[in-house]
Amino acid sequence: MDDSNGSFFNGCPTAKHSRSLVIEKWVHPDYKAAMREYLERALRDAPGKHTPHLLDEAYAWHQRYLKTGSMGT
Repeated sequence: MDDSNGSFFNGCPTAKHSRSLVIEKWVHPDYKAAMREYLERALRDAPGKHTPHLLDEAYAWHQRYLKTGSMGT
């Protein structure tokens, strides 16, 4: 939630803009660049555009975390 108006998403012109705001506000700095790149690829390549996901890639981040303790490459 945005402290100024009670709703983080108020005033967001598009869903894509909302996703970008989430990355900027809440993703750890170590992962922001990777999340921006993921979002760009998902918006371009995902079969569903309403909630674009690259499930194999997203799952791989979690698998890497389980094996190494980090989602970073």
